[in-house]
Formats: sequence, structure tokens, C-alpha cells
Amino acid sequence: MTTNPTFERALKGMIWLYLVLLIFEGALRKWILPGLSTELLIVRDPVVIVIYLLAMSCKRFPINAFIMVDVFLAIGCAIGGLFSPDSNFLVTIIGLRCYFLHLPLIFVMEKTLDRDDVFRMGKLILWVSLPITVLLVDQFYSPQTAWVNLDVGGNVGLGMSGALGHFRPSATFSFTTGVSEFYPVVLAMLLGFLISRKKLSLVLTIAAGLCVLIAIPFSISRTNFLTCAIVLVVALLSLLVLPKPPMLVARVLVIAGALALIVPWLGFLGDGMKVFKERWTMSTGEDVEGFQKNIVDRAMGDVLVPSDYFLDNDSIMGEGVGYGTNMAQAYMTGKRNFVLGESEWPRALLEMGPVLGAIFICLRVALSARMLIFSLLALRRENVLPILICVDGFLLILNSQWGQPTTLGFAMFTAGLTFAAANLPEAAPAPAKPARRPVKRWSPRSREPWRPLGAPRPGPDALPPLTGSTP
Repeated sequence: MTTNPTFERALKGMIWLYLVLLIFEGALRKWILPGLSTELLIVRDPVVIVIYLLAMSCKRFPINAFIMVDVFLAIGCAIGGLFSPDSNFLVTIIGLRCYFLHLPLIFVMEKTLDRDDVFRMGKLILWVSLPITVLLVDQFYSPQTAWVNLDVGGNVGLGMSGALGHFRPSATFSFTTGVSEFYPVVLAMLLGFLISRKKLSLVLTIAAGLCVLIAIPFSISRTNFLTCAIVLVVALLSLLVLPKPPMLVARVLVIAGALALIVPWLGFLGDGMKVFKERWTMSTGEDVEGFQKNIVDRAMGDVLVPSDYFLDNDSIMGEGVGYGTNMAQAYMTGKRNFVLGESEWPRALLEMGPVLGAIFICLRVALSARMLIFSLLALRRENVLPILICVDGFLLILNSQWGQPTTLGFAMFTAGLTFAAANLPEAAPAPAKPARRPVKRWSPRSREPWRPLGAPRPGPDALPPLTGSTP
């Protein structure tokens, strides 16, 4: 059954709109429409609903085990939240949109987009990274009272501390975590273009590479640095399984050499490096229990959930879905705080209860495993882009805080891009050759004998004329 091409174009357009809002949502809430900051917190929710409606009309909305479990959990958590003495209807709605509303977007993107679409989005991301990096540096040097450092709602707020009197900039995002989730995608797209030998202007290639180099120290984010480092390592390892690695290595080295020649001319880069080094020493040095405690245990601490969360839960249905999120606490108490802790898995168990919470955790583990398997299979087919995007989105799906809107958006979108990048575009059908019209060749037998103009044709019983005779 054929689908309406207008609806298909509209579906892709709405996915592009989701990406644009994901990048510039914070700018809307801080500078452009600060009075609507609260309403714009869910600005992508109507977009994702329209995406689902268009996907259903285009037969692009899949029904698989992940979506069925997602719907089951949403129904179960909605019932539990409504009967929870500590929660209410609005808090339940907040929890449902954080944990379940956006998850089907991953599979709609998988059914709708292919690798060429991902590269087109990647080119937009590379171009957008240029002004965002300029803004990032300006926020680094500006005081917290400057307009570039305004908090959501246009308020003057105290940013997240960095080091040496500098605060961590948030660029166009509503929170600083958006920076550490955006630039690894920029690096993944840039390396994907280079390794896949896709056409990309040299100016944009060098400019985007410089943006990543500048953003690592000026973001004052260890997560940004480590994720970008992992993306780079995976890209280099992928060269071992791709054809013609010397040519690819030479191409990467040429770009790296050009960046190395430009970096010494960027004198301001030393300021960012000094602050980032101090931040690393303060938060990751031996005096604070080192790398293992502050990086590895922090990233993977949720994997080993204490049994108390399963055995000592006050209610089989939990405190109510969404109860522990910042958004719900801001609504109930007027302050953003983590009443159930910052770790995602323990909070899910406390909110949803031990049964539904465990199913939700298993859903995220299975989805992360599916991302990794699809990426490795694509790499065997010499498609490196999925594994590069997967590196950034893997932990976002596994155990990141979906209650934070920017983190939720990047988790869903990077997972969707991972699966979409594994879809190779269909080869265009060869143009059909025009049918050759038969040539009528002259034959003496086919020549009709001459007769006067207007003379009737001879009947079937008439004798044939003699050869060469005339009537």
C-alpha cells in the first residue's frame, strides 16, 4: 500500500523541527521568550505527538516489543501514580512524559530515516556548532550577571561552579549538561564524514574540529572531554576493520595537522585549559579518591543497585511516577531538588515500585544492547557512523536522568540517529530503456500494386495481376 508523499515529507520535517528545538530550546527559555519559560519546557512534546500521528498515517509507526512494554509501563505507572498518597495527577503526567512519551520516537526515526538523512542532519549540526562555540567562549569570560549567562526565565542565577572563579557555560541549552551531550555528537558527525569519505567542505571540516577542541576546555566538563575521547578512540579502532585504512588515516592526519597549525594561534585557549586542568584536579585528583571513584563509579554506579531498593520499598507501586524529578518537585515545593536521589535506576525503583521499576530498567538495558549490536553489525558492513553516534547515546539510554528535558531529548535523538544511520539508502532503480519500435522493412511482396486514385480494391476472388503489368 502506497503512502502519501506529502505526509512523509511532513514527517521528516517534524523530526528536523525536533532537532532544532532540542538545540535551541534553552535559548527560547532564556532570551527570546523568557516569560514562557515554564510552558516551553515541554515545547517538544506537541512535536513528538504530531510525529506519531504522521508516522501512523504513513505506516511508519512500528509495533515492537519495546513499544509494547513502554505502553504497558505507562498504563501501570499511571494507575499507581493516581493512587499514590504522595503524588497527584499533574506529577503523574510529568513522570509519564519524562519516561514514556518520547521513547517511540527512536523507532519512528529508524523506520523513517536512512544514513543519508543522518548525514544531512549532521551537516546542520556542524554548522550550528560554530556560533554555539562562540557563545560558549563568551559565557566563559562573562560574569553571571551578563545577559548571555541568564538562567531560564531570564533570571540572573548562579551557574554551576567550575574552577578559578569561572562557571560552567550552558550555551543555547537550558542546563550545562546539554553542552556535554552536544559536542560528542558534533565530533561523531565530523569523523563520520571523514571516514565515510562523504563530501564536506574543508573550511567547515577545520572549523568544526576547532569548535570541538575549544569546547572541551571551555565547557569545564569532564563528561564532555571523556565522551569526545571515547568517540575518537572508537573512530581510530574502526579503521582496523574498514577497507583502505592508510587512505583514511592519511585523510584524518591531514585534518589533524591543519588543526595543530591553527591551535597555537588561539592564545585564549590557554585560559580554558588552565581552568579545565584545575577543575580536573579538584574533582578527579588523588585527594578526592581519584578517577575510579569520581568517573567510573559515577558513570556506572547505577548498574549495581542495592537490594534495599527492591526489599525495603514502602509500596509495591512506589511513590508515584515522576515524583523524584526536578520538574515535579518544582511544581510541588517551588524548589528544584532530588528528593529520591540523583541516580536514575534507584529513583525509578522508588517512583515506580520494585516490579515496574525493574521492568523499566530491563527495558533500558535491552535498548542499549540493541543500539550496540546494530552499530557493530553496521560496522561489519563498513558503515562506521552508527557506532560513533552510539558512543554518545549509549549511557544516555542506559542510566542517564530522563527527568532533565535536554538529557531526555539527546537520549532519544541519538538512539534514533544510531538506528537510522544503520539504514543504507536504497539504490535508485536503473532507468528503463525505451522500447524499440519495430522497423518496417521494404519487401516486394508487401508492395501493394498500383491502382488509379479512387479505384476500388479488388475483391478476394480477383486474380492477382501479372508481375510488372499495369491495369
